Amino acid sequence: MKTMLTLSVLGLLLMGCTKDGSDASNYRRAVGVWVGKMKWETELRSNGVAVYIDGPAEDAKGTWLVKGGYLITDMKWDDGSRVVDSNKIFSVSENTLVVLSMGENKRITLQRR
Repeated sequence: MKTMLTLSVLGLLLMGCTKDGSDASNYRRAVGVWVGKMKWETELRSNGVAVYIDGPAEDAKGTWLVKGGYLITDMKWDDGSRVVDSNKIFSVSENTLVVLSMGENKRITLQRR
């Protein structure tokens, strides 16, 4: 009986860690340079810095994180404007990142460079 109770409690603890582990796992897998269909690049660095590049120079720089299954970016653009964006992560694999753009309500697929 004690063994069953111990295993049940351990199971509940492990289930409680799954969501955080999923965010942490998605964060680790999302680190890198991603390219969209229009050939712009988004670099998600392991230190939480995000860089958006559309041409020869950086167009925006800010921060990023994964929380509750969302990829959240807080970017400051060259013109001084600031945009906070939250996109639902559908999947992150070694070569593909798929998110639902909450602003445009469409699925975006990025490829690792």
